[in-house]
Amino acid sequence: MQSIQKKLMSLQPIQTEVIVWYKKNKRDLPWRNTTDPYKIMLSEIMLQQTQVPRVIEKYNLFLQNFPTVEDLAATSTTNVLTLWSGLGYNRRALNLHKAAKMIVEVYDKKVPRAAEQLQTLAGIGNYTASAIQAFAYNKRTAVLDINIKRIVSRVYATVNNEQLKEIAEYLVPQTKSRIWNNAMMDIGALHCRPQPSCNGCPFSKICKWNNNNSRIEIKASKQSKFIGSNRYYRGTILKILAKKESINSTLKQIIDYFPKQLQQPEQIRQAIVQLQNEEFIQFKKKNYSLNDKLNGRNS
Repeated sequence: MQSIQKKLMSLQPIQTEVIVWYKKNKRDLPWRNTTDPYKIMLSEIMLQQTQVPRVIEKYNLFLQNFPTVEDLAATSTTNVLTLWSGLGYNRRALNLHKAAKMIVEVYDKKVPRAAEQLQTLAGIGNYTASAIQAFAYNKRTAVLDINIKRIVSRVYATVNNEQLKEIAEYLVPQTKSRIWNNAMMDIGALHCRPQPSCNGCPFSKICKWNNNNSRIEIKASKQSKFIGSNRYYRGTILKILAKKESINSTLKQIIDYFPKQLQQPEQIRQAIVQLQNEEFIQFKKKNYSLNDKLNGRNS
């Protein structure tokens, strides 16, 4: 840490610059108007691999239907998947539902504060745990996604993951973690994009990318093709079984649901087997359906 302190020198000027910039330029997002840990958790799980504009509508819709974690835990998985439709990565919806149930049953209806406890919840890893801690509890921690990594790597000319984490953590002001991490998110969205717009960025004066033409940065890995992937088939199968008209379907009915060019029986069977093994779906009376356990019914 001492070497990082020497590298960064005095933090106060840049911390002040970033916070002043944020107060003038912050995005108006619904989950920033609350510190309710449940609402923060909901937004963070939705924001995993989904763009902000698509999340806003679904976030508001979920809160209209499930205003508390108890409401979410008490509903059926079918209801959750139906409301989730359009966000993609349906496994996140299943994990969200599981997490809500565990919060009610194990954590006395309160979203945990400690990272170790947060990470016992389905779908919550190190990043999401840090986000909940920062935005709900104002804990001094860096919410280190690829966008914030890009900022740090460009400003301080490093792609070393340990250094990136150490610098990012050290930059966070002692009592302003919520503001700081939101500011970093907005700088990533408005300035430090893959093709950066450095004019007006609060880091521009000290940024090695901008001033020294360093061109050192960490890059996001390219996402694999979605349509026709295993993830596509898994998500679509769950979507089929969440619909009232196809809540119980034979293998042939599931295959027929797909567009003709994507009716790949072997890939669909493989996805079904995976979902069965993970207890997301079940096979009863020659039909597939969502697992009774997920809906809180007796098998």
